[in-house]
Amino acid sequence: MLKNKIALVTGGAAGIGRAICQQLGAEGASVAVVDFNREAGEECVAELEKSGIEAFFIACDVSNEEQVRAMVAAVLERYGRLDIACNNAAVSRGSGPIHQFTREVFDQTLELCLTNTWLCMKYEIEAMLASGGGSIVNISSNASLR
Repeated sequence: MLKNKIALVTGGAAGIGRAICQQLGAEGASVAVVDFNREAGEECVAELEKSGIEAFFIACDVSNEEQVRAMVAAVLERYGRLDIACNNAAVSRGSGPIHQFTREVFDQTLELCLTNTWLCMKYEIEAMLASGGGSIVNISSNASLR
């Protein structure tokens, strides 16, 4: 059980991220739903709250360092700590053989699928260390296998 734990899920408004938010909440955690899609994020929070789960929405582009810093700060301001982070947000701009990617697509892919996770961890780890530790789960795409 995750009773009284504080969780943050990036890409939490839809798909796998939304399912993760639902499961964390069902296990007893309070959940910060993070996404760049405000409408879907607020809809997810309403759904969680309807199920009796403590949740709130944070609009964030996790490829933007200042927004990531503010995201973690918002969780700390509301709850005083961060126990669990699931870095699920990613956007893949390219598909197909890597040798056919343009440099622009490759750079965007790194920014939106790798750098964003590093930025989140940078601030999540700092927050977790300040309160005695925590757990981070990073989710990657199976696109790396194709």
